[in-house]
Amino acid sequence: MKSAGLAQMRLFAGAMILGPVLLLGSSIAFAAGGGLNEDELGGALLVYAFVAMTVVAIGIARAVERALPRASAALLAFAVLGCGAGVGFGIDSIHAALPGGTGLEDADSAAATLALFLPGAIFPLSFAALGVALWRARVSPRASGPLLVAASLLFPVANIPDSEAIAVTANALFVVALCPLGITWLRQPRIIVGRGARIESESNEGSARPARRFA
Repeated sequence: MKSAGLAQMRLFAGAMILGPVLLLGSSIAFAAGGGLNEDELGGALLVYAFVAMTVVAIGIARAVERALPRASAALLAFAVLGCGAGVGFGIDSIHAALPGGTGLEDADSAAATLALFLPGAIFPLSFAALGVALWRARVSPRASGPLLVAASLLFPVANIPDSEAIAVTANALFVVALCPLGITWLRQPRIIVGRGARIESESNEGSARPARRFA
């Protein structure tokens, strides 16, 4: 049995708040600047957003590990790959916004397809699956799972045709899905994951009494 202690809880919770907020901020910056994936500020925010979303994926995978041990490991691997592509798109957006710069999105490059577009397609699929996993594992708040699925499915609808308005909506939905989860976790000192998963308060540590269940 493994334990996610106070520091890890705060890290996961903070990422669940910061990640989607940065995603929303990047889409707003893109809309106000040079367009989707063509703005320096939007690209910089996108880099940090996807670093935070990687931590979000780790936190969700740990939260559902007891209920879905094999699926959680596979979903984490795919989600990390997808978030890596998000970091790449952020850097590419900065380059595209520079004077005379061009983005890989507009280049006919097999390497760009392998490095950006293929893993980029994995991001929304993996986070939609993580949302399903949250719902199946009955992680509270229960609405976070379905909302994460909805946000993930709306994400490519915005980004494939480069629609700033839909991108803002999709990323706002990520905020609605993940921020309540992060706030809930900020109030929980420790998660025990694995068999017999539960949440313990500091006063319960060392006690033989059953603690509140996590899932």
